[in-house]
Amino acid sequence: MYSYFKGILIEIQSGAIVLEVNQIGYHLLTPQKNCERFHGLVGQEIRVHVYLNVKEDSHTLFGFSSSEEKQIFLILLGINGVGPKLALAILSELTTDQLIHAVVGQNIVPLVSVPGVGKKTAERLILELRDTFSKLSIHSDPTSESKAASVSEKLSQEVSMALSSLGYGAVDIRRLLQGISGELTPQSTLEQAITLALRYKGSF
Repeated sequence: MYSYFKGILIEIQSGAIVLEVNQIGYHLLTPQKNCERFHGLVGQEIRVHVYLNVKEDSHTLFGFSSSEEKQIFLILLGINGVGPKLALAILSELTTDQLIHAVVGQNIVPLVSVPGVGKKTAERLILELRDTFSKLSIHSDPTSESKAASVSEKLSQEVSMALSSLGYGAVDIRRLLQGISGELTPQSTLEQAITLALRYKGSF
């Protein structure tokens, strides 16, 4: 029904934004990553790709930073047991590239780091999405920047598995990785990353 809205960003909330279009304020649910991406743009005109979810008792608008992100959201909604809330949670934790790489590479570690996604759900996502995602070409060809991101992502996966073997749960692992993400580089070793994680653990 709607493709996108172009208007003034009025407010950023937790998991939502308010966009004014032709003097009408629209409340759009959006992945948390977008709330961070739109930070600093309040009062400015932006374009948001939208999807209207219609139910008997509610009409809910969802907003996305790109048509690709919206496409992935709609694909996720087509999976049995995945509703808008879980789809948003997935896109709040993982970029579209990270999600595609995890599914195509059959790597459940990034998926189980998402709140609400357990091992069985992650395995089902991989099973049902692998063929679809393999055919997608929405992510760009590797550049030096994307290669560096892939190295960092691989290191995060190795740290997740190492921490899991030490007895840490998915919630703690996710929290630790977020805490040290700014200190990880493509040159960081697994030992250095684990040391950082354990040091950070002592702060909470």
